[in-house]
Amino acid sequence: MSPRAFLTLVVATAIAVVAAIVLIVTEQVVEVDTAQGQPMFPSLQAGPVDNLSQVTLETPRYRLVMERRESGWVSIERGDYPIRQAYLGDLVASLAAMTIVERKTDNPDWYDEIDVDGPQAEGSESLRVTATASDGTVLADAFIGIRSTSIGFAATRGGTFVRNVDEAQSWLVEGDIQFPNSLNDWFGQIVNIPGPQVASVAIYAGEELLLKADKIDFQTGDYEISYLDPSVGPEGSTAADDAVRGVTQGIVSTNFIEARPRDTVTFPEDGRRVQFTTQSGLTLIVSLGEADGQVWAAYDASAEPDSAAVATAADITAKTANWAFTLPTPRLGPLQRDINVLFVPPAPVEEPVEEAPPVLLPVLPGGP
Repeated sequence: MSPRAFLTLVVATAIAVVAAIVLIVTEQVVEVDTAQGQPMFPSLQAGPVDNLSQVTLETPRYRLVMERRESGWVSIERGDYPIRQAYLGDLVASLAAMTIVERKTDNPDWYDEIDVDGPQAEGSESLRVTATASDGTVLADAFIGIRSTSIGFAATRGGTFVRNVDEAQSWLVEGDIQFPNSLNDWFGQIVNIPGPQVASVAIYAGEELLLKADKIDFQTGDYEISYLDPSVGPEGSTAADDAVRGVTQGIVSTNFIEARPRDTVTFPEDGRRVQFTTQSGLTLIVSLGEADGQVWAAYDASAEPDSAAVATAADITAKTANWAFTLPTPRLGPLQRDINVLFVPPAPVEEPVEEAPPVLLPVLPGGP
């Protein structure tokens, strides 16, 4: 090949390569420009909560299925127990606000690098969120991955990797999902009565009172036994103050693990019931029952008329009246405390020892 022909070939090849590069870049720019700035979930744009009937959130730590009822949103897996709707609003609004920045990998081998492989994948921190409209239309069903550290300063809301469940393509979006990390946060506390407010603790077997301890000093927290059934312990027993105070831990900052309709739990006739009264006039009875091999707690709250506890009793009733709950060990354990550790029997009375009368020896005749 002559030098001129060779040079012509080189120039033609270079032009072809440049043209190919220009074509690829042009196509990518057009593709990115088409998607960039568009909502990731356009179906959630209008009325993000009002047009929904069900939202499912799956994380590596918990699963929550929420459905709309006439009274509000509930957890259908927990006896239709109400959720804190503000958190649902934040979750859906954060999804609706996500906008596309650029395409990312569509290779499943790389999904785990950005956590868009689903919460069931080993070691994944991915989330799955599914939002369904009242007519059954799926408005969003996506894996939410890790936050991006390279999205740049222009993205004021930060970046997150996202992939629709039924698509191979993953995306970098501007925005971040808002949701509670703990399942308990979706429901909040059902009862919170600080121990210092408790004025008395009573233990029942069904309707039979076994022990009652009244607080005699609100500064020290000391109790006295005002009633003790003879079948449980002897008269004259005193309160084991630390143990009685420990029982009150069962109603402090109480979150639940599971909830179910109260009428699906069996409460034995002689089952444990713990009654607390407070300085403010609140009476709270915690009854322990059984279902599916687990211990469940039910609550009954009342208050003296016109007392400061009326609002507290109403709040507890609204949160607990129709349900029974499984509790974390730090709350269930105190309610199950052995009654024998709540009192100290009186010291045994020592019977006086009678001295034997002196032995008198007979005087023999002829003695001195």
